[in-house]
Amino acid sequence: LHSHDSKLAMKAVNPFTSQISPKLVCATFLILSSVKCLLIPTYRSTDFDVHRNWLAITRHLPLSEWYFDDVGGTTVHTLDYPPLFAFFEWGLSNNFITDLLLEKGWLDERCLELLPDNDNEPSDRCVRFQRATVILSDVLLFLGAYLASVSLGGVYSASINNGCGRRSHPWVTFLLIVTNPGLILLDHVHFQYNGMLLGVLLISISFIIWGTQLISAKITVNRTTD
Repeated sequence: LHSHDSKLAMKAVNPFTSQISPKLVCATFLILSSVKCLLIPTYRSTDFDVHRNWLAITRHLPLSEWYFDDVGGTTVHTLDYPPLFAFFEWGLSNNFITDLLLEKGWLDERCLELLPDNDNEPSDRCVRFQRATVILSDVLLFLGAYLASVSLGGVYSASINNGCGRRSHPWVTFLLIVTNPGLILLDHVHFQYNGMLLGVLLISISFIIWGTQLISAKITVNRTTD
């Protein structure tokens, strides 16, 4: 975009008055979350064991040992993601909801224990817990998809007002992002948190479009990737 178009785009973007209905966002989240719940008992890769071990590491060990512990040489699932993601795992394993689940017996202590690779088979409760963390973390994906779709819609609207460009449909962009089948299979079958990370990236891109590059830079610098 030319500088004039960019200024128009920034003025045109308003995330609170968009063509995407909040009801559509909520309904889509509930429907997709229900589908993802049906995928809980399906195949899972060893990445599930990796993240389970990271939960155990960040729950039981001091920060200074997070990147060095290998359960006495009995596991290859050592923590090797950047610090911000490690603190995300810490947040999942150290909060009042997790403690409540453990207290009520809805989550077994073994799920968050440091275990060797030859004896780390998770219980059904552990599987449901970890799958649920991925489903809930997709809130960031939905937020990022919403902001990015609205932002891009503002850019297209500004282009139309300036005599060029085509009419956009932000809600179509939003749906294409959140219903991406590859992302659903990768996160909710294989087991990862790519949707959450994509959401952070989309939020950063939205701030760039709005002209708030400083905020975007802070988000991008702190963003973790696989």
